[in-house]
Amino acid sequence: MQSCVERYRVVEAHYHREQPSLHEDLALLDFQLRFVTLCAASLLRGADPEQVNLSRAPGFGTWIAFLRRTASLLGTEIRSGGRGKAERKIFDLVSQVLQVQQSYKDPSTAFHTLERLRNHLSHGGPVPVGLHADELLMQTQAATKSTSAAIYSFLSDAAESTQSGEHSYTELNFVWPDVKLTLWPFICVDASGNWCFYAQYTGGVPVFIRPGPHPVRLDLRDEHLILALSTSLSTVREDRTVSNFISELREDLSGFRDRDFEPHHHFDTNGSVTFIWLREVADSNEERIDSFRIEVDGQRQWRSADGTWQPYSHFLRELANWPMVARRIRQQLEEFEARLSAEEATTLGWSQEIETSIEPEIRLADLHGTQQPERLNFEQLRQRLDDGIKTVSGQTHIYFMTGEAGIGKTRTLVKAALERARQVEDDSGPIDHLPLFLYVRSTGQVLDSLQTVVQAAVAATKNLTEATVRTLSRNGLMVLLIDGFDELLGGVGYQDALGSLRWWIESLRGRGAIVVSARSSYYLNQYRSSLRQNSGISDLAVAHHVAELQRWSTEQVLDYLQSHGLSPRDLLGLGENDKKLLRLPFFARVFVEDRRSSRAGALSRPLPERLLEQYLIREEAKLLGPAGARDALLSRDELRQMFENLADLMAEQHEREVTIEELRYATQIAINNDDLESRRGLTNRLSVLCGLAVSTNSDMKERRFAFQHELFYDEFLAGAILRQLTDGGVETVYQTLSKAQWRAATVASVVRTAQSEIRDLLRSAGGRSAQLSTDRVTAFRSNIGSLWAELARESGRLDNEIVEDAVFDTLDLRGVSCESTKLVRCHFGILSLPPAGPWRLAIQDTTIDTLKVQGTGEVLASLSGITPEHVSQILTAETFAEAPRDVVAALHRLGVALPVQQEEQQDSQLVEAVRFFLRKMEDRVDSIVITDATLQHNTDKERWSRIFGTGAWADFVRAMKQAEVVELESLQAGGPSKSRLRFLRPPALLLNSDTEDDRVREFWRLVRRAG
Repeated sequence: MQSCVERYRVVEAHYHREQPSLHEDLALLDFQLRFVTLCAASLLRGADPEQVNLSRAPGFGTWIAFLRRTASLLGTEIRSGGRGKAERKIFDLVSQVLQVQQSYKDPSTAFHTLERLRNHLSHGGPVPVGLHADELLMQTQAATKSTSAAIYSFLSDAAESTQSGEHSYTELNFVWPDVKLTLWPFICVDASGNWCFYAQYTGGVPVFIRPGPHPVRLDLRDEHLILALSTSLSTVREDRTVSNFISELREDLSGFRDRDFEPHHHFDTNGSVTFIWLREVADSNEERIDSFRIEVDGQRQWRSADGTWQPYSHFLRELANWPMVARRIRQQLEEFEARLSAEEATTLGWSQEIETSIEPEIRLADLHGTQQPERLNFEQLRQRLDDGIKTVSGQTHIYFMTGEAGIGKTRTLVKAALERARQVEDDSGPIDHLPLFLYVRSTGQVLDSLQTVVQAAVAATKNLTEATVRTLSRNGLMVLLIDGFDELLGGVGYQDALGSLRWWIESLRGRGAIVVSARSSYYLNQYRSSLRQNSGISDLAVAHHVAELQRWSTEQVLDYLQSHGLSPRDLLGLGENDKKLLRLPFFARVFVEDRRSSRAGALSRPLPERLLEQYLIREEAKLLGPAGARDALLSRDELRQMFENLADLMAEQHEREVTIEELRYATQIAINNDDLESRRGLTNRLSVLCGLAVSTNSDMKERRFAFQHELFYDEFLAGAILRQLTDGGVETVYQTLSKAQWRAATVASVVRTAQSEIRDLLRSAGGRSAQLSTDRVTAFRSNIGSLWAELARESGRLDNEIVEDAVFDTLDLRGVSCESTKLVRCHFGILSLPPAGPWRLAIQDTTIDTLKVQGTGEVLASLSGITPEHVSQILTAETFAEAPRDVVAALHRLGVALPVQQEEQQDSQLVEAVRFFLRKMEDRVDSIVITDATLQHNTDKERWSRIFGTGAWADFVRAMKQAEVVELESLQAGGPSKSRLRFLRPPALLLNSDTEDDRVREFWRLVRRAG
C-alpha cells in the first residue's frame, strides 16, 4: 500500500507553477477545501448517508459552510463522549482548516475573506497590482501552506487501499494503524490509479475532476456510483414556494449577519432547510446553524436549540433580544415624553405634570373613497393593526393618520408606542400577536432619507439597525410609526410623494404595516396623485387606509376639564368658536393653563390669540438689549411680523424649518432694515429663540428654526395672509393661495378675522387657476374650496354666489342659504345638501364622489345641471346608490330633472359593469387581490366589485386574463390561494374600446361575447 501523504502530494503538485499567482493559489485552496470536505462527507456517510446532504453544485463558500456544519456536529458529539478515532481525526482536520480561513486578513479591507477574493477573481475581476497584490499573494500562500500542513498531518501514518467492485471505478480507503475511512463515492480511483474527486451533479450525471492527465473533467455515468451519490446529495427543489422561502430567509438574515460572510444553505431529508451563517454580535461573531421549514398550512417554523419546532417569529425575537429591545424603546419614549413636556414649559410656561389621556375617536376610510368609513376608538384601531399584520393577506397596510393641528397626532402615536413597549417588556409569556411600535419623529431631520431616520431612531437600542427593522416589520413583529413625514421630505419630497415611501413598501414584500402621520393633507393628496400617475403602481402589493383623528366630543372635553379641577361653570363667557376649539386637545390644554394661572383677560380674547400672545411675551423677554437697556431688541409687533414672514417662507418652500440666514432675512423685513446690528446685539440674540435647534440635513448638522407646535405655523401664516390683505396686496394673497395647501386653523383664522375681504377675494378668483403652473393648481383650488366651505359655515349664506374652480373635501350646505348659487368646474369629496326648502343650486361641469341628501321624496327639485356620470355615489337615509343605473334612478326619485337621453343601442349589463369596474380601478390606488378559486376580491370590504353580482366580476377578471391585459401574480398568503392583478394595460387604456391596441380590442370582444 502506498503512503497517502505522498499520493496527495502528487495530486497537489498539479496546482503549482514556477511563477506563483493569485489565481493558481486560490485554485489550489479551492481544491484543498474540496478534499477536506469530501473526507468529512465520507465519514458522515458511514454513519448515515442521508445526513451528508452535500450540495449538487458546490463551490468555495459551500465547502466552508459544510465544514462549519461538520465541526459543529462532531464537536457536540465528541464533547458528549460519542464517536471514535476517525471522527476525532476529521474533527481536528476540519477545525484546523477553518482556523486558517479565519486567520486571513486583507490589509486593504477590499476583500475581507478568501471567499470574497476568490469570487472576485473567478467572475472576471481585475487582479490587484502593486504592494496590495504582493500582500494578498503572501496571505493566500500562507493559507495554502497552512492547509497543506493540516492535510499532511491528517494523512500521516495513513496508507492507500483500493477495492474493486461491480462498478467501473475503484473504491478508495485511507487506512491508519487503528482506523479506516472509506472515501467512496466522493473520491474514487480510475483504471490508471488516478484519484478522482466529486465536483457536481448536473443533468442527472455526476461530474468528477481528475488533477493530472487530460481530460481533467469526467462525466461518470456509472450506475452504482450514481446510486451511491443520490442518497447523500441535497434534494432537487423545483417548488417556487421553497425558492421564495430561501430568498426571504437570506433577506431576513442580512440584517443580522456579518456582511463579509455569505450564508450557505442545504436541504435536509426531512424537508427542512439548514443555514450556516455568522451572526454579528457586538465586536465579535457567533457561528450559527439554523434549520427552517414550511408547514402544510404555509406557516414558517424554526428549530430551536432544544430541537422543537417553533414559529419563525421566535427565531427573529431571539436574534433581536426582544425583551431588551422593548425595554430600550420604552426608555427612549419616556425620555421623549419628558422632553415634550419640557418644551411646552419653556415655550408656553405650562406645568410639566403628566397629561390626562383621552384618546380621540378615529374615522377610518380607504384612500380612494370606495368604502363606507368606519368609526373606531383608538384601541380598535390598534387591534386592526395587530390583526392586519398577523394575517398574511399579500398586501402591506399603510395607514395615513390625519387630523387638524392640535388634535394630538404626536401624543397619540407616542402613547401607542409606549404602551405597547411596556406590554411587551412586561409579558413573559408567548406574545406572537403583539408587535412593537417603533416611533420615528421627523422633526429636525429635513431632507434625510427614511432609512437614515430609522437608523437614528434605533441606534440607542444597540440591538437593531435599519435593516433589522425592515426584517422585523416584514415578519409582523414591528410597525413603523412615522410622525410628520412631510416635514422629513421637505419641498422636494412632494414632487414624488410615492417615491418617498416606495423603498420601504417594496422591502415589506406585501406584508406588515406602516403608519404615516403627515402635518399637511397636501402630502396625502400628492401621494394619491403620484400613485395614480406612476406606471409601476401595479407592482406594489399595498392597501391604503386613512385614519382621521376626530375632535373630542363635548363629554370628553368635560371629562378632561374635570380631571384638571375645572367645571362647566368655567366655560361661562367663552365664545362659541372657542368652545368648539376646546374639542382640540391642544386648545383644551391652553384653556386649562389659562384658568389655572388666573390670567387677566383669559376669556376676553379668542383662544388662538391668547396662545400667540403667551408665545410672543415669552420670546420677547429673551431678546433683551445690552446691559442697562429697558426695551427688547424687537417689539412684540416686530416679533409677530418676523414669525409671520417665516411662516410665509415655510409655505413657499413646503418645509417647516428655515436656516439661520432665512431667520435673519425675515427679521430684516420686520424691522425694515438690512443691518441687524443697527440694534446692537440682535444678530447674536436671535439664537435664543425657542424654535432654534440643531437639525440634521443631508448628513450635515446646522442650526435651523422651526415652530415648536404646528398651530404656531398655522396662526402666523394666517397673520401673514391678513397682513397682505390689509396692505392691499390682493395679488400677493393669490400667490400665497397657490404656494401650499392651508390647514383648517389657518383658514378658520383668516375667515373669522376678514370675512368680508375674503368673500370679495373669492368672487374675483374665478378663472385664475388656468393661469397657474401645474404644480400650483392643486394648492390653489384646494384653498379656494376650503375658504368657501368655511365662509359658508361661518356666515350661513352663499346666496347669488358663483363658486368656480374649487376642490372641496367636504361642503355642508345644510343650514346654509343658497338662493341662486352656482357651482362651476368644482370637485367634491362629499357634498351634503339640505331637504327641500327655499334654495336653488345649479351645478355645471362638477364631479362629486359622494352626494349626501337629507330627507326623502323629491327634495332635490331645486337642483339643476347635475350630470349622473359625474356622481360616484348617493347616500340618503333610505338609499345607497353606486352603480350608474342606481345613481340615475336615485336622482329621479329625489326630484332632479335630468335631460332625456336617446337610447340608440343600450349596453349589456356586463359591458356597463366592466366600464364601472374600470372607472373604479382608474381612481383606486390599492393593489387588487383575488381568491384564485372564485376570482372574487379576497375581502368583503370591496363591495363595489359585487354591485352587479359575483358573476359579472368573475367574467371581467376572466376576460382580462384571457386577453393578456393583466397577469395573475401568485401571493404567499394564508388561507385559500390568492393572486394579485398586475395590469399589463392600465385601466384608463382599457376603458377605450376603440383603441388600436390588439389586446384591448380582444378584451372588449371577450366582454361583449360573455355579455
